[in-house]
Amino acid sequence: MIVFIFPLDNSKDYIKRVVGLPGDTIELKEGLLFVNETPVTQTAAQDLTLLNDLPDGDKFNLFTEKTGEAEHYTQYFKYEDPQNYGPRTVPPGKLFVMGDNRNRSYDSRGWGFVPLSNVKGRALFVWLSLDTENRVPLIGLPRIRWERFGKMIH
Repeated sequence: MIVFIFPLDNSKDYIKRVVGLPGDTIELKEGLLFVNETPVTQTAAQDLTLLNDLPDGDKFNLFTEKTGEAEHYTQYFKYEDPQNYGPRTVPPGKLFVMGDNRNRSYDSRGWGFVPLSNVKGRALFVWLSLDTENRVPLIGLPRIRWERFGKMIH
């Protein structure tokens, strides 16, 4: 997970997972990620209690995905068609990033590659998580997701 300057608006920082390095070929086939024609290992999550942390958890499929040594969670909306993308080769000096909410993430599939010069660093933990869909009654401010506060990022 990296923090980077959003390529389409230099005033914004984004956090996404790097799935492709320069020279890698990225493809999605029926929702499954392939890097250099090799499928990324994806298995149904064993700890389904994590779905309790997600709004409308019964509408998600939760998986663990292994890229290299790292293992992390990804989620997919159950009732949306699997996506296809690519293949696209990551150019020199660029990265391909994706969100872990795979079929609803605004990421390199939508706006392109991240220049290496835009990378600010590695994301280590969640500092603040806001629920903008379930706001505080009467005042309309987003609720703070306290259960995510300080949580380490895989």
